[in-house]
Amino acid sequence: MSRALVLAALLAACKADLHHTTDAIAPGVPGDTLAPSTGDPPPGAVTLTVTRLGQPMPDVAVFFQNADSSLVGASLTNAKGLAWAAMT
Repeated sequence: MSRALVLAALLAACKADLHHTTDAIAPGVPGDTLAPSTGDPPPGAVTLTVTRLGQPMPDVAVFFQNADSSLVGASLTNAKGLAWAAMT
């Protein structure tokens, strides 16, 4: 009986009218104000490459943060799927 009551309470707490938003920019759609990383990364820069099924993914939004969560930079990956930032 108590299991049924707990289950009923959990189901009552669930709502069917949840508002869902997107978590990321849709594939193939550039960000509003972000530009791709250009040129070659300087020595010591943090770099990353975004791939999908082994192929580079351009125009993916990337955010670089310090250990304290402060923003260092934001950009889109370039045609090679590469993004970089000079971390201090």
